[in-house]
Formats: sequence, structure tokens, C-alpha cells
Amino acid sequence: MQMNIGKFSENGGTGYILKPEYMRKDGGAKTSSKKLKLTVISAQQLPKPNQSTKGEVIDPYVQVEVSGEGETVVKKTKYIDDNGFNPVFNTEFEFDIVNPDVTLIRFVVYV
Repeated sequence: MQMNIGKFSENGGTGYILKPEYMRKDGGAKTSSKKLKLTVISAQQLPKPNQSTKGEVIDPYVQVEVSGEGETVVKKTKYIDDNGFNPVFNTEFEFDIVNPDVTLIRFVVYV
């Protein structure tokens, strides 16, 4: 549902997005593939989960999901031991984006 909401907010939340040109017209030009490089740097003041006990310290990590053309690639940072206040990940990721017109990126922080 998060991916759906994210994609359809692209057009002002109308619930409709025009298909890319290559899907609408014969001979339409498909966007060439790209390489995406990103770095997950840090987080600040992450909340504890509802079921945590008093004094418990969290071990956060970030999951990056790239979805497009029927394939989802998931990569994760290392978890930061006992630091939910100011975890520093400094993790670089590289993704091959086959079709940028229909690709979505999702960041999930786990604590």
C-alpha cells in the first residue's frame, strides 16, 4: 500500500497516472537503463517499538527496496548496536534500474 500511495501521489493524489509513452504508442521510445548510486548516511532519535521495555536500547538498520518491471531488489545496511539516538550507517548501495519510468524506491527503517 505504501508503494501504491507513493506512486499515485505523483499526480497530485488524483489516483491516475498516464502510462509512459512507450506503453501507449507503438514505437514509443523506452527510457534507457540507469545506474543508481545512493548512500544511507544516518538517522536521529528513532523511537522504540511499542512493545519495548523501559531502558531497552534499539539496534536499527535501513532496508532499501527498488521495485520495477516485476522485480524487487532489497539491500540492507549493517545494524547499529545499541544506538537509536544517532546511528551512523554510511553504507553505499548501487542498483541497476532497467526501466526508470516504472521503478519505485522504498526506504524502511527497522528498530
